[in-house]
Amino acid sequence: MKNLKIMDSETNEFFLFHGTKKDDIARICKDGFDARLSGTSAGRLFGYGTYLTPNFSKADHYTEDRTSSKRLKKDAVRTVIVVRAALGAPYRLTAPNPEMTVPPPHPVDGAPYDSVFAPGIQESGVGGVDWPEAIVSRDSQLLPAFLVDYKHMNSCTCSECLKRPA
Repeated sequence: MKNLKIMDSETNEFFLFHGTKKDDIARICKDGFDARLSGTSAGRLFGYGTYLTPNFSKADHYTEDRTSSKRLKKDAVRTVIVVRAALGAPYRLTAPNPEMTVPPPHPVDGAPYDSVFAPGIQESGVGGVDWPEAIVSRDSQLLPAFLVDYKHMNSCTCSECLKRPA
C-alpha cells in the first residue's frame, strides 16, 4: 500500500476506506464490522473478510446497490467509512481466491497471516482488481473512525456517474 502513512509500524496500521450502503452504516458504527457478512453485497473475490481500500473512488463503488434499477441518482448523498485498520502481517495475493475463509499460514510460525492484500493491477497485482484492497477477517483489527458524507455533482463524469441516473 505505497504512499500511505503507517500509523504504527508494528501493527501495520492504516486509515483505509470502506464503502457500504446507507442501511448498514448505523449497525457498523454501533456494533463494528462483521466479516461473516462478507460477500452479501458485492461478492468476495479474495475470500471472506471486510474489504478496505486506500482509494476513496473505489470505496464509492460500494455505496449503492449497483443493479441498474436500484442505482442512486448522481447527486444523492453517499457515505464512506474511514476505518482504522491494523493489517499486521498481510499475505500478498497472486490470484483471486473467493473460497478463502482465513489468510493462509505464515511460513515462520504456521499461524495465519493477519490480513490479505490484493495489489491493484497497476502494481503488477492480481487480475480482476484495478486498485489495491486489504481484506481483514478478524473484526477486532478494525475500528470505524469517521464517516464522510458527500455527493457527486450532476456534471460529474467519473466512470460510476456515467452509469448512474441523473
